[in-house]
Amino acid sequence: MTESGEVIPNMVVCYETWGQPTAFGNNAVLLCHGSGGDRLRMGAYLGPGKPFDTNRFWVIAVDAIGSGGSSKPSTSGLGSRFPRVTIRDMVRAQCLLLTHGLGLNGLACVAGPSMGGYQAIEWAATYPAFVRRAVSIIGSALRSQQQAAISAAIEAAIAADPRWNGGDYTELPVDGLRAAGVAWFPWIYGEEWYLQYDATTLEQALESSRQRATYGDPWDMLCQEYACTAHDVGDHADGNLQAALARAHMPVLVMPCATDLLVPPRHSRLMADLLPRGTYVEIPSYAGHGVMSREIEFISYHLWEFLA
Repeated sequence: MTESGEVIPNMVVCYETWGQPTAFGNNAVLLCHGSGGDRLRMGAYLGPGKPFDTNRFWVIAVDAIGSGGSSKPSTSGLGSRFPRVTIRDMVRAQCLLLTHGLGLNGLACVAGPSMGGYQAIEWAATYPAFVRRAVSIIGSALRSQQQAAISAAIEAAIAADPRWNGGDYTELPVDGLRAAGVAWFPWIYGEEWYLQYDATTLEQALESSRQRATYGDPWDMLCQEYACTAHDVGDHADGNLQAALARAHMPVLVMPCATDLLVPPRHSRLMADLLPRGTYVEIPSYAGHGVMSREIEFISYHLWEFLA
């Protein structure tokens, strides 16, 4: 049952593992992905000799509700009737997988970028006895009104396509999805990133964003956007963010990007300051919210240090 009281029939949580668990299962690491991604999105940081070293850790990467092979509007048959899930719903489903499905009684670490960073901090505040370390990259403890407005623009772009039909579409609203790709594009990178390229290169990048937006299902996209928009760890303590984050007593690594327009570093700084054992490392990059694929060496170095 979701926080709203609605039920997702025949709930599925898709996951994949690498490495081997110890006899006590105390080397398990959970990786959570960002919106629009899936369980393989953090592959650059996973494997022998990488931060999430499969010779050391038993790594479990999971598809969030609304993505990959987990339950989502497009494969459930529910479409527009799929429940509006929250980040907390995603984390609770993952907890049931780990405890009831895999028999774990704790995690060495939970980590993720963007929406995955939201999930990581939600894990830390909701199940502090279960999590020994947490990593939130380009994430925050709550979503700002600006971010909610960006999500609203994406939804409006999709809904403007006549094929959308109020959400009960029989033909993919391709034009609306392309428009959503345009609405999303300006927020991916920092302002400085755009200064590096000429108009032709930028138009090619914009066209790529248009095309990528048509690869998925609009309700799957909106399912994740709705969850991100409602994200507020302070809900644990009647809106008191400081009291909610005080529950996360384990070491937490907070890594924003200096030029992120979608999740500006001040939001991550606030979270790190309120965490009892928060470590703040700002990524000095022009890549903005696209930093995970462009600053692998810098991020990996600090992950290694944190997990040592």
